[in-house]
Amino acid sequence: VELYQKLLRECVNDINNIKHYDKSDVQINIKLAILIPGHYIEDLSLRLSIYRKLGEISDKKNIEVFETEMINRFGPIPQEFKNLIDIMLLKSEAVKAKIIRIDIDKKNIFIYFNKLFKDYTKNFINWVTDKDNNIFLLDTYKIKIDCSTNSENELLHVYKIVNRINKLLNLS
Repeated sequence: VELYQKLLRECVNDINNIKHYDKSDVQINIKLAILIPGHYIEDLSLRLSIYRKLGEISDKKNIEVFETEMINRFGPIPQEFKNLIDIMLLKSEAVKAKIIRIDIDKKNIFIYFNKLFKDYTKNFINWVTDKDNNIFLLDTYKIKIDCSTNSENELLHVYKIVNRINKLLNLS
């Protein structure tokens, strides 16, 4: 029923030429394990409902409440599940920044912006064009950020960058 309602809503928006983006439209490519392990939540239907609940959360405060609830119910959160939670938080911030895709590897972060977004601020343009930031404009809607991170803080590092973009675009 939920899928049907989502598809119906998308069709109505398409007919009315309304483009609404949510975190499910943001693609994040990173080489990390991202899942709720079966040993953490053994019941499959409960695990699926937790996935659904996490997918509906859209801000940092509710993510923190969700994490506390998971710890209280199931114990310490395994790293794979923590990665998933961090990805969902990153997606929520990326939607605000009009980002549609993020590719992360050990040396670079590639950020792709929505082509319909054109309201770049002067501060954002200055940030992108400042060579000291190790940011390179690859295309009208794509930037590359040179950086070296380790797997423990990759998501946090990218989250801070996306958060900075939100502030520079006056969208936070």
